[in-house]
Amino acid sequence: MYKNRRVILFFIPSLSLFAFIALYPFGYAVYLSLTDATLISPTYSFIWFRNYVKMFLGADFWVYVKTTFIYSFGVTFIELFLGLALALALNVTEVRGKKVLRSLMLLPLMLPPVIGTLMWTTIYEPERGPLNFILSQLGLRPISWLGRPVEALSSVMLIDVYLFTPFAFIILLAGLQGISPYIYESAKLDGAGSWNLFRHISLPILNPTLMLVFLIRLALSFQAFETIYVSTRGGPAISTMTLNLQSYTTYFRYYHAGKAAAYAMFLWIIVFGISNIFMKQTRRT
Repeated sequence: MYKNRRVILFFIPSLSLFAFIALYPFGYAVYLSLTDATLISPTYSFIWFRNYVKMFLGADFWVYVKTTFIYSFGVTFIELFLGLALALALNVTEVRGKKVLRSLMLLPLMLPPVIGTLMWTTIYEPERGPLNFILSQLGLRPISWLGRPVEALSSVMLIDVYLFTPFAFIILLAGLQGISPYIYESAKLDGAGSWNLFRHISLPILNPTLMLVFLIRLALSFQAFETIYVSTRGGPAISTMTLNLQSYTTYFRYYHAGKAAAYAMFLWIIVFGISNIFMKQTRRT
């Protein structure tokens, strides 16, 4: 019993630091979402769930939710698919220059998201951008990539895919390289083809890694900010406005700290709920 107490004492400093860094800001955000606090007035009052009611009844709230889900699930599934496809392709020993290709694949991941987004906004430039120049050379009409609602959301998602597909690629490649080659050799001796090797060996072994990458990228995609803010700032109109960006806009443009905290807490509930659902599903399998 005495030894257990000593062990607990050693954990007190780290637990105190964790409570100060993580739990206190979270608890304060919960409290703030239940007030009418603003950046203009130093005084505020406790209004319970009024911010949440106003948020849910807002004319554009469910548009923000829809855009957030389309963006987050869209980029996550695309990045997971492309990352897995590239990892499978570059895991083959017969590919020439695969070390160089692996290094090149990591270049977008080394770019700060703001710099990568600025680079893509130059590519999307309607009059002098290289993308529209290529279209004009093919006899096609130029496209306002960030100026029309449908194209804007797809274009911003493409930036995210470009920047973060290497993250999925490098983790899945490490997972593939962790599979013993003797397993594949034994299966080949039994007459298994490439598809059966992938379906019955690679995929089941990679399943935990795939779920890890999926959860990390999904959680981070729900919190996406730089790519959207730098490229469109939520426009045109509100076609690329997500819950995270709306929380930022509510705080820094309209100075309503309480309502901004309500948006942030609602987003946290979504991410927490989805993560738990997938984690439970993973344990069952």
